[in-house]
Amino acid sequence: MRFGGTPYPRRVLLAGALSLLAGSASGADAAQGELDVVLHGSGGTEVVGKLRIGPSFMLTLVSAVPAREAWVQSLIKRMNGETTLQLDAPPPPGAPRFALASQPIGRGDPRFGEAMRQELRKYYDVELR
Repeated sequence: MRFGGTPYPRRVLLAGALSLLAGSASGADAAQGELDVVLHGSGGTEVVGKLRIGPSFMLTLVSAVPAREAWVQSLIKRMNGETTLQLDAPPPPGAPRFALASQPIGRGDPRFGEAMRQELRKYYDVELR
């Protein structure tokens, strides 16, 4: 389900949030800071909630705009249910020109936070700041 935005994924840098999404292989030392959930739409951006990233990159809702609370909760539930995500990767040597590639990343991998960030931005037009 997509809310707002363009039909094509856009890439953005996550100002300061990458350090919160990075963690050890177990994710046990992932930062406990709070991040804004920012929805990008055709009318601009809207902060729809705030979440906390815990051990193993599990998300917890801190607060949400009442009109968007159910949607943010469903997004958190969906992301917490993922055991593996795909992380964009360079194509293998000899791949056809303009080939796309990805790499499966398990929840225990320290790169899972980056994969989650890509998933949220690419498919849901959501940025964590």
